[in-house]
Amino acid sequence: MVGARGIGAAFLMTLAMALMRQNTNDARVGRAMVLLSTMSALGTALGPSLGGVLIPLAGWRGIFWVQVPLAALALVLALSMLSGDPVRRGPCR
Repeated sequence: MVGARGIGAAFLMTLAMALMRQNTNDARVGRAMVLLSTMSALGTALGPSLGGVLIPLAGWRGIFWVQVPLAALALVLALSMLSGDPVRRGPCR
C-alpha cells in the first residue's frame, strides 16, 4: 500500500508541473516553478508538525476535515485562475 501512495504522489507532482507549464507563458515559467516548489517544500516541512498538533486535538479523523476547506479553496482558485486554453507555443521544444 505504501508503494501505491508513492506512485500516486509521483504522478501528482509531475501533473502539477505539466499543468503549470501548459498554463504559464515563457516569461513567467521561472516564477511559477519557484512557487510550486516552495509550496511543496512547505507541505513537506509543516505536514508532520501540524499533524502532530491536530491528532491530539481532533483525532486522526480531524485531519481529513481540515483538508475539506483547503480542497474547496484550491478548486475555487483553479477555476478562477486557470484559463480554458493552453498557452500557444511553437513546435516541440
